[in-house]
Amino acid sequence: MVELRDLAESGVIDAAEYERRRRQIITPVDTVSYATGRILIASLIFLALGGVFVWFIVDLNGTGIRVLLSVFAAFGLLVGCFGVRRVVQIRSGDRKAIVIDKEGMDYTLPGGARFEVPWGAVTGVSEKVHETGDSTFHYVVLDLSEPLSRFRVGKASRRADRAGRGSLTLPTDELDVSNKDLVRLIEAHLPEPDTTPGTIGEASSRP
Repeated sequence: MVELRDLAESGVIDAAEYERRRRQIITPVDTVSYATGRILIASLIFLALGGVFVWFIVDLNGTGIRVLLSVFAAFGLLVGCFGVRRVVQIRSGDRKAIVIDKEGMDYTLPGGARFEVPWGAVTGVSEKVHETGDSTFHYVVLDLSEPLSRFRVGKASRRADRAGRGSLTLPTDELDVSNKDLVRLIEAHLPEPDTTPGTIGEASSRP
């Protein structure tokens, strides 16, 4: 890949030939699956915590503390049940979350909703990390030239005529790939900025 860039920067090949050869190096189709093991473990932990809080509620006296523990118990049980349901949804399908090819990216949610995003609509990609208490959540965000609703497959959006830009957030904690690897995989398919003299990265001078 470095040698190919050198050819482009030295002017041996033009921008079109550089892009054609670069895409030949890319694997035709890449697949990212859901990591159901991680989701299941997290769900079981929340269910266990909810059960512990329920046990404390039964064992303790005092209305105030019991109300507080009830909130914690309900939260743990709800999150745990939601996670288990998510695992069941994923395993009932083919477990593919993302399919990447030279045309674009196909993203399928556990519930079945699909989004097909062509590379021409992707204006940027970045890593995001969100920390809440002792928990850390990792995401990869795609900046889009149009609202995400326009890329929904099989279901017309009520906001399809809405103008403006959008974004697609990919929660990598649920996937069998890291933030950096997914960003690297996506960037490999995005058109690179032109850097060839006269055609790549150099502003054209006009008399």
